[in-house]
Order: sequence, then C-alpha cells, then structure tokens
Amino acid sequence: MKLTGTIVALATPPLNGAIHIIRVSGTNAFSIVNSLLAKPLVKKGHTVELNQIIENQQQIDEALFVKFVAPRSYTGEDLIEINVHGSLHLARLVIELLIKKGANMAEKGEFTARALLAQKIDLPKAEAIALLCSSQSSVEVEAANNALTGKLSERLINVRQMLLDMIARIEVDIDYPEYDDHEKALKDELLSSAKKLINNLQDLIDDSKRTLRVASGLNVTIIGAPNAGKSSMLNALAGQEKAIVSSIPGTTRDIVEVRL
Repeated sequence: MKLTGTIVALATPPLNGAIHIIRVSGTNAFSIVNSLLAKPLVKKGHTVELNQIIENQQQIDEALFVKFVAPRSYTGEDLIEINVHGSLHLARLVIELLIKKGANMAEKGEFTARALLAQKIDLPKAEAIALLCSSQSSVEVEAANNALTGKLSERLINVRQMLLDMIARIEVDIDYPEYDDHEKALKDELLSSAKKLINNLQDLIDDSKRTLRVASGLNVTIIGAPNAGKSSMLNALAGQEKAIVSSIPGTTRDIVEVRL
C-alpha cells in the first residue's frame, strides 16, 4: 500500500441496485474525474453537482458528484463520490475509465489508512469503522459508535494521563528526597491511583472481550444420534433449508455451517 497518488474504488456492494457510489481520492481527483465529464466540476467542497460522463463522444451515464476539497474530507485529500446508476457493469466501466485517466485501484482499507495518516481519525476510530461496516448485531453497532464518537479514545487518554501523573509524582519524590515527611502520604496516594488505574484498565479489557465475543460469535455444535432431528433443528434456527432432511439415517454426512 503506497498511500500516494489518486485512488478509486467502489464504495457500495458489488451488486445491481438503485445506485452505485464510486469514491475517488487524491491530489489529482478533480483533474482525473473532469477528464471524463461534459463540463468540469466546480471545485467547491461539500457541494453536489449533476454532470454527464462521456467516453468517445458518447454519454456513459448522468451522475451526481459529491465534492470534498482538501483538507475537509474523510481522507484529508480532494475527494469525489460519484453516484452512478445501479448497474454493476456500469460502475466497473466508470472505474476502468478513471484508471485509464490516471487513478489507481485502491487497496482494501486504503481510504481509511489515508484518513489515519492525515490525522482525520485515530486508531480506535479506524478499527470502529471496520467493525461498523461488518457489524451484524446492535451490540456491535453500539460499540463501534462509542469509538467513533470518541468515547473509547477519551478512556484511553484518561488512562494515559493517570500514568503520566503517577510517573511525575514518583520523579518529583526521587529528585527531592529531602521531603521525607511526605513519603507515606505519597505512597498512599500512589497506591490509590494504581488501584483506580487497574480498575480502568480492567474495564477496558472486559469491554473489549465482550465486543470481540459478539463480533466473532459463539461456535455451537449440534450433536446427536442418526435421525434425531439435527438437520431439522439447524434449518429451523437458520430460517432456511441449509441441510437435507430425510427419514433415511446418515443423509447428512458433510459438516454444515451456518452463521445466525
């Protein structure tokens, strides 16, 4: 991952639908996109513009262009989101044209990596974005949003500050040993701070483990004698026919996996 140049990628699932969003980010985002348009985009951030994508004097599509000018964008670079009609073939065609004009296909996570390097987000927020995009439960959504709104970062900053305060107090005591009368008070204060720090760290670890369990799920195995109804139970839990149901013993021979 070079993290330089202008990149392009599909921001929506690779399926046919109502619209597809193609994201372009980099120093040359506007010039590359403009090379495909009937008229140049006005370089004004946080605005939307309707324009025609042209190739060989033929209209490919009429699309909406959402424009973000550096540094006020997700990546900190010039960024354009192209809303084309929902044919996957059309979206791929536009991406191919953009690559021919000088854009590079983005690697997985490259937009977020650029946002991280531009200090638009911190590491907890980058991880939260990945969790939010892959979330399959309300608990995951809540955990991701807590990180995105800065709650996790605030907790980490608080832990760091507690450590720095303790180190500062210890260094002062080392540098000025003549104040022996404060030794016991300092020891009691440090022990109290250490207990609070341990509790805060343990809370962070517990919350992290809880989120990880929800994100990865629990592995449950259905075991029973032949014709006991294991396949029927699996299908009922899945809400669809994932395993063959038959009165003949031993019909299901392969391992069947389902995510619920």
